[in-house]
Amino acid sequence: MACAIGAPKMLMNAGIKDVKIKSCYCCGAEGRSVFVVEAETREALLEAMNKVNIPVASVMEAEEVKPKM
Repeated sequence: MACAIGAPKMLMNAGIKDVKIKSCYCCGAEGRSVFVVEAETREALLEAMNKVNIPVASVMEAEEVKPKM
């Protein structure tokens, strides 16, 4: 939970403006977090996360699809 709350602030404090955390999901049982992030490239995302010392297990590109109601 602390990582999810602190990650956007850590990026901001590091001066990283090209990577934006949109949301986060926490899995307490495994001690992992999943971030939904907006970044120009995978490399920019990995560089930003490394800069603020957030370990990354994998990166997956996804497209948001909003249902029409």
